[in-house]
Amino acid sequence: MTEFDMGNPDAMEQEDDARLQQAQQIEALTNTLLRRRREAIEGRAASGIEAIWIEDENQYNGVDEYNAEAGSNEFAVESGQPRANRSTVFLNVTQPKTDAAEARVADMLLPVDNKPWGLKPTPIPELSKLAADKSAQYTLPDGQQVPASEIAKMALEEAQKAADEHEKLIEDQQIDCNWAEVTRSMIRSCARLGTGVVKGPYPEIKIDKRWSQVSDATGMAVMQLEMIERVAPWVKALDVWNFYPDPNCGDDVQSGSYVLERDFLTTRQVRDMLKDPRYIADALEAVIKEGPKRASRMQGNTAAQQMPGAQQDKENFEVWYYYGDMPKDDLESLGCSCEGAGSGMHASAIVTMINDRIVKASINPLETGDYPYQVMPWDRVPGQLWGRGVPRKMATPQRIVNAATRAMMDNAGLSLGPQIVFAEDSIEPVDGVFEVTGRKLWRLRLNGSARTVQEAMAVFNVPTNQGELANIIEFGLRMADEVTGQPLL
Repeated sequence: MTEFDMGNPDAMEQEDDARLQQAQQIEALTNTLLRRRREAIEGRAASGIEAIWIEDENQYNGVDEYNAEAGSNEFAVESGQPRANRSTVFLNVTQPKTDAAEARVADMLLPVDNKPWGLKPTPIPELSKLAADKSAQYTLPDGQQVPASEIAKMALEEAQKAADEHEKLIEDQQIDCNWAEVTRSMIRSCARLGTGVVKGPYPEIKIDKRWSQVSDATGMAVMQLEMIERVAPWVKALDVWNFYPDPNCGDDVQSGSYVLERDFLTTRQVRDMLKDPRYIADALEAVIKEGPKRASRMQGNTAAQQMPGAQQDKENFEVWYYYGDMPKDDLESLGCSCEGAGSGMHASAIVTMINDRIVKASINPLETGDYPYQVMPWDRVPGQLWGRGVPRKMATPQRIVNAATRAMMDNAGLSLGPQIVFAEDSIEPVDGVFEVTGRKLWRLRLNGSARTVQEAMAVFNVPTNQGELANIIEFGLRMADEVTGQPLL
């Protein structure tokens, strides 16, 4: 930072100008990021995927427009036509189908007795051929002749040893960050909503605790707790509702100009950021003073109001992480050093925003500049990043099963007892109550329109159609097996 002579009016004026210019630069950068955030939010909503997620989640939980009040799902369902005295049963075949598909993929990607990957040295045909050649000779720097096959074998062994050591290192890192559980969470989201997102690898500061024996001032041995800080590669499963890619990225998140991630932090967590010198203290203090705010997506967006997190506690701050290329001048105005970020005018950066304020800026730790997000679609849709899950694939069979099951329940209710028709002017109960009970007395009115009891009262049964409706239910179940490829054994 440039030093100014506080006793020199010209220097003080230059300092004020520099601060004003810096503030204007930060404001312009903030407006740019807010515009891109609004673009990402509106773009995802316009794609219709949020409404699809809500429908699929409701279907998985056995909730529709007729039984929403009886269901326990957290998402709202618009009220349909009233079904007074009609069955609203939801024969949920979606949930077991989805769970079976999820378990099948998890078993393939995460075998219990082995890891689903391995490292091997890159094959070099010339080296392998040389290792088998007994006649070739190799001249060492000192002029000594040795069999070339021995040198080639040593090179191959060293390559295999390096691969084995690195494979063990990666395996230990995956265990440290609980990679298997993160992958299962991604598969679960992928099966239910059609898309799973994993963030990583990204650097995470971890603190290891260790007790060690030391000597105090008197020479006595005492136990002391050591706090060891380390940086570890980390991964986490990301809720698709908190993932906002560039709407123009197509089917590859890395093709977009930026990616936004949403998170929620408590007031205490925001205060703890003040202890980290990498954050902008003035901006954090302003955020805490303002209190939690929400992005404009909540205004007039019904689907957004139903999404997870929309009803978060008002004490939680909505945090946005922006990944994308930014001018180095703008990053430096935020106190971010661009040393080692390449020779170009732009650098791949990460910007953290709370309450529409930039509170931190840093360089993307990935040297390639890639976004640390891996997106897995269940059933890929050409040209779209978002896939379609098992509930979406079997939505029609589920509706067939529901309609036939409800019709069967309605028919069973109607055909349970007989329907009674009587001429009110010709028959009356002795006790004055028009109700059929055992050993009840009825009086035939001689001045009525009916001349006999048979003419005054008739009983008939509503025909039962259980067999035909059961066939429709069976058809829906077979269709569910066909469209999902997951027959229930």
